[in-house]
Amino acid sequence: MAHAVEQQLATRVRTIQRELLDPIAQRTLFARRLSDREIADEPTVLVLGNHSSGKSSFINFLLGERVQKTGLAPTDDGFTILRHSAVAEDRDGAAVVTDPELGFDGLEHFGPGFTKRLRLKGRPLEALERITVVDSPGMIDSPGSSPETSDRGYDFIGAVRWFAERADLILLFFDPDKPGTTGETLAVLTRALCDLEHKLMIVLNKVDQFRSLSDFARAYGALCWNLGKVLATKDLPLIYTTFVPVPEAGEPWALAERFASTRDEVVREVLRTPQRHLDNLVTELGRRAEALHMYASVLDAAVRRARRYRRAVFATWAFVSALAFGGAWWAWSGAGLGRLSVALSVLALLVVVGGFALVRWRVRERVRALRGELDRLFATVYAEPLMMRERAADLRATWQSVRPRIERVLHERGVFALRPVRRRELRRLASVASEQVRELRAWLHRSPARRQAPAAAAGEPATAAR
Repeated sequence: MAHAVEQQLATRVRTIQRELLDPIAQRTLFARRLSDREIADEPTVLVLGNHSSGKSSFINFLLGERVQKTGLAPTDDGFTILRHSAVAEDRDGAAVVTDPELGFDGLEHFGPGFTKRLRLKGRPLEALERITVVDSPGMIDSPGSSPETSDRGYDFIGAVRWFAERADLILLFFDPDKPGTTGETLAVLTRALCDLEHKLMIVLNKVDQFRSLSDFARAYGALCWNLGKVLATKDLPLIYTTFVPVPEAGEPWALAERFASTRDEVVREVLRTPQRHLDNLVTELGRRAEALHMYASVLDAAVRRARRYRRAVFATWAFVSALAFGGAWWAWSGAGLGRLSVALSVLALLVVVGGFALVRWRVRERVRALRGELDRLFATVYAEPLMMRERAADLRATWQSVRPRIERVLHERGVFALRPVRRRELRRLASVASEQVRELRAWLHRSPARRQAPAAAAGEPATAAR
């Protein structure tokens, strides 16, 4: 029955997107859309973290089998996709991105440097029947590192963003030795995970390595301090403090077992990913509708402002030209072919030709200036919503993702090649972003299968994880 609910939801999302969003998106050149593959995709968990932060150990603990290599030194330099299969099988990156049935063909544009570091592992494990897990290479987190200086041979931040946009849950691991946010971790938080905080769980792992409560407090405080400097939210997100029991690790910290319940909570959240997937599908539809509404509203304001300016300037030029020609005609009709008539005729010609060139230059300069005034235009269009403190931060975050698209369209197509957006189309987008998303979410949570699914999903794989 849960599968039937998922299919019904996918059908409704496709219908709303096809009938209400796509026509406006195509006409305004808004590129991002939920593909049919994304709508029908499997629930996915993306695991990120510094090297030696315990990512692979947690995955092995979750799956109940040693699937990933573990160690203090970096053990993997690429992404590993873990999926369910009838028999154990491994595929290299080239085979993964060229198989359209798998749904990872969008990764091919990252180039051979990425695909040779990508692999897929199929395993007949019960925990993978409901979720797909993506393990990532350990991030470089030393003070002197950065995405530009760490030569991975491919766009690491872009690859993380690709997986993060399609994931339903993102786990970001830190460990006691490296609770900072520099280098690639900083870039991932500020660029790859920008506006995806609703999917993010931050985990301070390996707390069993502490030897005292003061050591734990010091590392926890350092992580909070560093996160506070890079996260755009006013309040810090919840940090899950946990550890994975490793037999060969020796005697753990006496208080470590108190964090076992947090580990179980993280596992439950992972196993709840199928339900998150349905919620995220509705959320992503709403986010796309809101982003498209903002994009269309600000773009429409820019187009209308540019057209008004062009009309006003050309009207002024036409009026002055008419006066000049009227003066020349008066001189000709009254004095005939005289010096005054000739002078006024030449002046009228200069006004017409020179004024036209001047008007075109002024319009071009105004359009160029308009591209630099998008922030002010956004503040004008959204003046009333921005006064509501609870919405202001979300609106500004959405604007940061929308603005580059508007700049690109204005630069590549030109403002006068675009048509204003109809008011009823903007109302339709606002309806999708608010009313229809609320109705979908209410329908989803009213579904009997939706109410029963979490209990069933939380119990069975937990046994396999233990």
